[in-house]
Amino acid sequence: MIVAATFALTLPLFGQARVEEIHVDLSDTRKNIIHAELHIPVKSGPMTLVYPKWIPGNHSPTGPIGNLAGLILSADGHEIEWSRDPLNMYAFHVTIPANASVLDVKLDFLAFTVGGGPTPSLATTEKLAVLRWPVVVLYPEQARPSDWIVRPSVKLPPEWKYASALEGASQTEQTVQFGPVSLEKLIDSPLIAGEYFRRFAIAPEVTPHHFIDIVADHPEDLVTSAQQDEAFDKLVVEASALFHSHHFDHYDFLISLSGKFRNSTSIGGLEHHQSSDDTGSENIFRSPAGRTWVGEGLAHEYAHSWNGKYRRPIGEFVPNYQTPLDTRLSWVYEGLTTYLGPLLSVRSGFTTPEDFRNTLADWAAQMDNQTGRTWRNLTDDSMSMQVPNSGHGWATWRRGLDYYPEGALVWLGVDVKIRTLTKNTKSLNDFCRSFFGRDADTGPEIVPYTFEQLTAALNAIVPYDWAGYLNERRQSKSPHAPLDGITDGGWTLAYTQAPTEQMELEQKDTGGLNAMYSIGLALADNGTVTDVGWGSAADTAGLAPGMHILDVNGKNFSIPAMREAMKLAAEAHGDLLLTVSNTGYKRTVHVPCPKGEQYPHLARTTGVTDLLDEIAKPIAGTRR
Repeated sequence: MIVAATFALTLPLFGQARVEEIHVDLSDTRKNIIHAELHIPVKSGPMTLVYPKWIPGNHSPTGPIGNLAGLILSADGHEIEWSRDPLNMYAFHVTIPANASVLDVKLDFLAFTVGGGPTPSLATTEKLAVLRWPVVVLYPEQARPSDWIVRPSVKLPPEWKYASALEGASQTEQTVQFGPVSLEKLIDSPLIAGEYFRRFAIAPEVTPHHFIDIVADHPEDLVTSAQQDEAFDKLVVEASALFHSHHFDHYDFLISLSGKFRNSTSIGGLEHHQSSDDTGSENIFRSPAGRTWVGEGLAHEYAHSWNGKYRRPIGEFVPNYQTPLDTRLSWVYEGLTTYLGPLLSVRSGFTTPEDFRNTLADWAAQMDNQTGRTWRNLTDDSMSMQVPNSGHGWATWRRGLDYYPEGALVWLGVDVKIRTLTKNTKSLNDFCRSFFGRDADTGPEIVPYTFEQLTAALNAIVPYDWAGYLNERRQSKSPHAPLDGITDGGWTLAYTQAPTEQMELEQKDTGGLNAMYSIGLALADNGTVTDVGWGSAADTAGLAPGMHILDVNGKNFSIPAMREAMKLAAEAHGDLLLTVSNTGYKRTVHVPCPKGEQYPHLARTTGVTDLLDEIAKPIAGTRR
């Protein structure tokens, strides 16, 4: 039996008057401070308030409690003492006085990174702010977010405009008042605001309606090209063709652009039922390096509205924001969406079929060189978001978040396998329609699933041992990645000395050098070793993350000097001679570099049908 949980507005039994009010003041966001006042309906006696800990979509306890400050509780004008739970840092105990019916709460959220903390702490600049509601919310411990009703409002700085998936808004001067919603829907509906703002409709022929909403630090960063605008339209059309129905009343792509959010031309985000929350670098729309990021990034969060928000693994379907998540199916939640992002991007025209193959090659090379896969399987990696990570060094040995790219490779394999079994008459498109689309449009709701229901849905498309196929991949400790989707799709992972155009642009954008596939070394532009591949030539030579290369072959270090030295080493089948500094001590190391720079791409396999090209074709208006 499939159970659906809806976001329908059902007011509590005590009536509409008993609603929590949340007033947020963004006036000080230029100082990275968000003020909030809450008015919570209460009864006299002891009670516990909780701060959201497990934020939906983060797959881990990332609620930024360390950024909460200035917490003052009062009732009827008198301050009330509170105490934090000694074992649960997200819980606050308080005793409500007799006859008090409303608890008044004041708090501040300090929008700074705490210990390399979560994205919500990086959402304010001089000219814009992203309000993620979990950072300013306290609610009664016993309340169920799907039933607990709140009435939110936001005070904006002068001349600022805003966008959100929240409905029923009215504005008086700088204050925007929204209609009552469940706490669940509020937390699922971020708000962006800024002085420089742009909003426009896309794909007007598609119902429900879709909009692009952009805030930026600079007005020129709001501008999109005609090609991008056309691709926005096609993205919605292609997603509609893929899933056949929608599970939202409207959809807003909420895009916030600032150099503070991204130090290179890239985009990232968080998914919601009726909107995205995409943060990108300030020049993302006009930078050549950002071309693939725009399409693949926006498509990823959009696809999550179906995969992750509407259909959700049963382990991530929990009653509140304090209950731990079982994330063992993240390779579906995130992995399949990682595959669908580039797929929808190429079908929409954001990117080209060659871009699509290059993305596949990048995933394949990353995962095929993850030495940590020999001790840690995909299921364990799928739970890794919950494991504190002290840094990024030795990433190939530690693994972590590989359920994104490796999960994508698994689903590419599923797509190709379905096409092979059915002689290309069916594909993953059919699975997406039946599993995520269902029969008709609905409002936002959650329909959880189990692994058994997932494999049953695949068997309904084409009978096969899908449970065995998927179990082998999620439990495998093979030293090599699952590349059957690439090989059976008519291509082979290969390496050349020349990077793809996108790789070259990204290296220029970041200023570093990715030599992971040649000698196992990643470098910053100042010579700092940012990572070393476990078991690589660089590792064997004694290099490690955090060291600093001073010179290469007797010349002062620079990225051009390093690349030239690698070229000469390949021609002579020789070594690189590097002078390395480590905690103030210098030494010389020899690193074999017989092939020079090596970058992944896909090479066509003679005699095997090219299914990757078929997969990349648009499907809107076809029967694919």
